[in-house]
Amino acid sequence: MRNGVATTPRSDQVIEQASLKKMGAFNSWWRFAPGLAVLATAVVVLLASGVEPGPIFRFGLYFVFFIALPGTLLWRALGPTLTHRVEEYAVGAALGYAIEALARLAASALHDPKLSMIVPAFMVAITAAVPQLRRYWRSEAAPLSAGLAWSYALIGMLVLGWLWFSYLRVQPITWSGQGGPTIDLLYTLAYSAEAAQRWPVEFPWVAGEPLHYHWFIGLHLGGAHTATGIELPVLLFRLYLIPIVLVLIVATGAVATRLSGHHWVGPLAGGLAFLSGELELLTLDRAISESDASVVDSLLGPMLWWSPSMTYSIVVLMPAMLLLIDAVRDRMRLTAWIVLALSVAAATGAKGTAIPTVVAGLGFVVLVGAVVRRTLLRQAALALGLASVAYLLADYFIYGQQKHGIAFDPFGYSDNTVIGSIVNGAGPVRLGLIAGGAVAALGVFAHMAPWLGAVLLAGKSTRDDAAAWLTAGFALVAVGSMVLLYHPGQSQLSFSRGLLPFLAAAAAWGVSTKMRTRGQIWVIGHIPGLPGPRSPHSVNRIRRWQQVRSGGVLVLALVAGVAIGAAIMRWYPVGASDKATRFTRFLEVATPFALVFVGAVVVAGVYLIARTAMPKVEVGALAVLVLVIAGAGAVRIGGQGLHAAYAATGRHVIGPSGTDQMMDFDVVRAAQWLKDNSAVDDVVMTNIHCAGNTPYRSGERCDNLSFWVSAYSERRTLVEGWGYTARNAEMAAAAGNRNYGNLLPFWNPGLLERNDAFLAKPTLSEAQVFRHDYGVRWILVTATHGPVSPKLDRVAQARFTAGPATVYEIR
Repeated sequence: MRNGVATTPRSDQVIEQASLKKMGAFNSWWRFAPGLAVLATAVVVLLASGVEPGPIFRFGLYFVFFIALPGTLLWRALGPTLTHRVEEYAVGAALGYAIEALARLAASALHDPKLSMIVPAFMVAITAAVPQLRRYWRSEAAPLSAGLAWSYALIGMLVLGWLWFSYLRVQPITWSGQGGPTIDLLYTLAYSAEAAQRWPVEFPWVAGEPLHYHWFIGLHLGGAHTATGIELPVLLFRLYLIPIVLVLIVATGAVATRLSGHHWVGPLAGGLAFLSGELELLTLDRAISESDASVVDSLLGPMLWWSPSMTYSIVVLMPAMLLLIDAVRDRMRLTAWIVLALSVAAATGAKGTAIPTVVAGLGFVVLVGAVVRRTLLRQAALALGLASVAYLLADYFIYGQQKHGIAFDPFGYSDNTVIGSIVNGAGPVRLGLIAGGAVAALGVFAHMAPWLGAVLLAGKSTRDDAAAWLTAGFALVAVGSMVLLYHPGQSQLSFSRGLLPFLAAAAAWGVSTKMRTRGQIWVIGHIPGLPGPRSPHSVNRIRRWQQVRSGGVLVLALVAGVAIGAAIMRWYPVGASDKATRFTRFLEVATPFALVFVGAVVVAGVYLIARTAMPKVEVGALAVLVLVIAGAGAVRIGGQGLHAAYAATGRHVIGPSGTDQMMDFDVVRAAQWLKDNSAVDDVVMTNIHCAGNTPYRSGERCDNLSFWVSAYSERRTLVEGWGYTARNAEMAAAAGNRNYGNLLPFWNPGLLERNDAFLAKPTLSEAQVFRHDYGVRWILVTATHGPVSPKLDRVAQARFTAGPATVYEIR
């Protein structure tokens, strides 16, 4: 016992771990069947999405040998031994992503990004060559049982299928005529090309503007491009997401296993994180066909692929999240601090919200420890210090001490939700404190659906566990950031989304505390109180029977929730009528939430009555209740997948860009030609400034979210768009702008006007000024985006033409 927390496993956990290999672990080659099924699904999904076999094979080799293998070897050398090998592989791969980012960052600072390839190669080579290190090639963890292996595999295949239905099949790599990716993916492609090739980094669509942003996903994409030769659009729009999602599913299970000490909770945690989601209780047709109909949005919603930085930050932070469990329990081994530092360091630049959540959660643990135990939790305090230093350094060196538009605005997010708009009706722009608070309350309940089970940690068996305090701290961060902060792009929700895997793992832990056998803790593989000695075959048979019965109860609870949620959404038409007042409209949108809760209570009550027919097994009624609500949160995800597959309309979750953001593919061809025929540090001038095909005219409306030239040419532009920059975000916040600031004018109008005036009336002297003073060597213009003089070829040489786009070179 250390500081009131047990530092050795309980006897039931020891028996459970010892029995893992005896409980149906696969024999011979059959143990690989679940993994091969997931691998086959991933390959089929990618082939069906237009990726050739060659890139799939090369990317697979890169992931194994440059990410998963070095990360796993380092985890085995420095980190704690995990329960299962597959969890070890997943957490090791997450660590591999962190190592790659830091190695690429250091190599970029030395102006030779390819040097980063030495790090994973060295790690693999030295552990193979040095006899004392070869032991790390062998795992001390146990294989999965057949049931757990197929549970993980089923979740993985369902997630991959959903990604294909909702995203991959409708997100283009190439297209004919007008089309293109969603604007945020285009934006990510642009700054990823910058991060992959140049140092110091700048916003490539405004040359000279420092890239104060979370851009480390670009380091990963750059490393993959260097190792495989695969183009960045294929990596970003197709390949990178597949292994990251699979790693996150299993890593979430590893966190749940570490929290609870029970191996069976892993798939439950993975399912809660990726197959459940927030309660979406608008009409069924609207919920399954609209991506923005939610109150907050779930991890498996569009944000999984729409925000690569969000998904990437979660995976690089997973090793730290797992180690923090040991740290708050004051039993982390010395060498594991190196792993924690690596994971935290990579997360600083992966997402600006990642480390503040860690600091807040650890701060809560240290505070509660001081108040409740009247002692300092030393390892928690040390981890807090490490995370705080990392945050301060990142805030200065990566983010330039800028807030990026995030402001304190209680209930401000409520105004930008569909439910908020229904409650507001034809009223003023803002809901106000009372109405906004009421909508926020619904949002909190909706958002907690997949991790409501974490509330069960308030029970006697866990409430003194510092890991439960960490969960409470993270939950407060998730809820507090959602209702108290506001960002024009709703980026305050990134605090909450980034914590979902940990909170889902904690929810599975909470459910496990309500799994009992006649008053004793229920553990798969351990049956307390069995009278007399039994043969191993008899004991294992009883264990498996208990597992099937209790697992069946959990599954039925989730299915009941799906049925309740679908029924409410089908027959309760929210927003179908125009109620007279805000209060009556609020009652209309609140009723479905109340019905879900009442339905969960009814199901739990029926279970209590029926439980007498299931001797020796008792699943707590509270566990059933929270899982029913979690099941209701899965309706939108499942409904969207089915809708995408079978709807005659062919609608999808979020497809290509809206018509106001589309671009002729000939412009993309011109930009790609420019990439292949220019130097990395060349600067491009363009007349494309507004999103889509809107020409820029001074004083007129212009959506400044244009990244086409910088994204596909992979070069900096003198001025393309200027949205999503740190400076524009601060201007939007100062002006009270609540829609990204995408309609704000450029902060340097003189430069923009000089740019366009030259293209309309070019002169040789002005061309030389741009060439020597601004570094402009190339010009990419289209006839549809603004005046272009036919005399331009007198001051610059026309090098390439595709449709309306022409590329010129200034000599």
